[in-house]
Amino acid sequence: NDWKIAGREIHLRLAGHRFDLRCQRPAKIEYMGWRSLEESIGMLATCDINYLPQPFEAHLKPLAELSFPTKLTTYLAAGRPILLHAPAYASLVKFNEMHGFGLWTDSLQSVELAGAIENLVMDKKLYRECSNAGQKVLRQEFTEHQFRAAFHRFRDLKSSKFEFAADSTDRTVMKG
Repeated sequence: NDWKIAGREIHLRLAGHRFDLRCQRPAKIEYMGWRSLEESIGMLATCDINYLPQPFEAHLKPLAELSFPTKLTTYLAAGRPILLHAPAYASLVKFNEMHGFGLWTDSLQSVELAGAIENLVMDKKLYRECSNAGQKVLRQEFTEHQFRAAFHRFRDLKSSKFEFAADSTDRTVMKG
């Protein structure tokens, strides 16, 4: 209620085009507006944790299940642990289970969400492990080499509906 965890004030920084916020109590919210990638990484690096929400609404289930938010790499580049707030079926939950870059919660209760934040901030070992794991997954999974390899694996897939072919400029053309 007082925007504190373990005696430390919580400041929420929001970066993006638009947010719809409703507060019934005093809050410490800083709206940063849209920022470049470099500015965003720098700003996120000054935070203790980075909060990554995914949709819980039933009509957005396919989005949570099938998408892989590009902002994850921005968060990882900031070098801070991530609080992943997502339903169990979200694609990022399994990815986090594999790589341990953050703490996951699927609770929509504010008390439990605050508990997850406190756990991540106060448990120095967990904090360090998540930060290190985030840097490791960034180096191992999100390099240009990895993206090219994944693209070539995708391009080499053969399907009865689509045919993929690369031209001399290494562009892929889909016919179907």
